Amino acid sequence: DDRDHVVRAALGNGLARDVWKAFQDRFGVRQIVETYGGVESNIRLMNISGRRGAVGMVSPLIQNTTPCKLHFLKVDLETGEPIRDNSGFCIRVQMGEPGLLICPISKAVPFQGYKGNKELTEKKILRDVFKKGDMYFNSG
Repeated sequence: DDRDHVVRAALGNGLARDVWKAFQDRFGVRQIVETYGGVESNIRLMNISGRRGAVGMVSPLIQNTTPCKLHFLKVDLETGEPIRDNSGFCIRVQMGEPGLLICPISKAVPFQGYKGNKELTEKKILRDVFKKGDMYFNSG
């Protein structure tokens, strides 16, 4: 019996909504905690709410005190490239809209890049996002 165990929670990288539900139905594990982040990324999130399909969140308290202020940008759904306004700067999404997750790159929140692959490293850096000279990690 797949439910004959003492496991109370599962922790790991993201699950698709249908897999999440099927896992809970099959194994009877009530709490699932998802994490989001890559070794090369300067972004770390955790879905502790248990809401299926949520990527995760940063509490408003942490968001207002951390050097890694997360933003979601409008993107061209065909190319995945950020959409820029007439001034050449990126446009933030409205609450509930899909978008590209980004985080500023700084000494406090570095992005080391990909060892030996400068071209791939450059692809992950967005420049002049909200002002001239700024740099953000592109999670896409």
